[in-house]
Amino acid sequence: MSISSEITRIKNNIANCYDAVENKGGNLPLIKNSSNLADAIDSIPTPSAGIYWEGLYVTGLMVNPPQNSNFTFKSICYGNGLFVAIDSDYNAGNSRVFTSPDGINWTERSSNVINNYYWLSVCYGNGLFVAVGAQRGTGGGIIKNTNNIMTSPDGINWIQRTGVSGVLCSVGYGNGRFVAYGENDTNSIIISSTNGTSWTLVKQTEWKMQTMSNIRNNAIAYGNGKYAVVTYLTNGSQSINMYSSNNGTAWTAHYNNNTPRMDIICYGDGKFVGAFGNFIYYSYDAIIWEEASVPVSGLGATSICYGNGLFVIVRNSGTYGDRVLISSDGINWTRRTCVERSWTAVCYGNDRFVSVGTRINSSTAEYHQAMYSA
Repeated sequence: MSISSEITRIKNNIANCYDAVENKGGNLPLIKNSSNLADAIDSIPTPSAGIYWEGLYVTGLMVNPPQNSNFTFKSICYGNGLFVAIDSDYNAGNSRVFTSPDGINWTERSSNVINNYYWLSVCYGNGLFVAVGAQRGTGGGIIKNTNNIMTSPDGINWIQRTGVSGVLCSVGYGNGRFVAYGENDTNSIIISSTNGTSWTLVKQTEWKMQTMSNIRNNAIAYGNGKYAVVTYLTNGSQSINMYSSNNGTAWTAHYNNNTPRMDIICYGDGKFVGAFGNFIYYSYDAIIWEEASVPVSGLGATSICYGNGLFVIVRNSGTYGDRVLISSDGINWTRRTCVERSWTAVCYGNDRFVSVGTRINSSTAEYHQAMYSA
């Protein structure tokens, strides 16, 4: 190797090192040379949850799901020292549950209660995991009856509970009360429970949702003394875009003339934050909504959560560099680099954010995958 080529190689290595420092948020000196490089590296801030993301296969799911299956992760939550994720196949009408203490090492949990139902959403509160969905129909699909809730104290052993007849699409917890949202044969419904085992119909909505796909896994939030359920119920030119309640039993409809359409919502930093389409919105009272700054086009947000002073949105579309969005205030958002997958759910726990989704390989075979922030 000639001296000139060796000098070129060293210069390129230094340039690459400075690129890495910049990507990690370090301070760049005016003169970029080897003597300044150590100081630049030392200036990289200590990583905090939500900033850097690492991807990994979910243990036990490094092979294809059953042929012609449509298993996709629907929901994830954290409680009692454990992450719990649910994936389901609508065509087959069955589900699987995965648990992890750290978001890295995962174990599949199996039982008749888990596998023979179509579970859509899971949350944790008051020492209990609660999942909602519907019973599997003959030959697949779902049946709208009261067999649509299961609970677990540890995320491993699950018990069937009787809910209110219908299919339940989303569940949340706040202020000592579980709230679930779904539909029966004629209307959309909101049900609630103070213990997760006995449920009461508290609202039968004015109109019915057009399709269950309008309801994401985290359509319910609680904060500042108020429950909020985002929905999309239409009647001609009018639509009901949200219901709110101060006690979880009496609910008020919010129409499209003053409330934007959203299909995911969470609460943190003194405000509600929701998203739909190409838009992110925020509100301090769930009544007056403002539009936030969105750094990407075609948002495609699938899930949102708050933790450790940070809002996180994951997406099922976009490029390698923007399938995660983060914000410290819910108003100004920044793209973060992550593994390029179809991310469908995210939560915070154990000092990290964890998201689950699906990878599509070149032969269209699906692989489940998880990623965590570090």
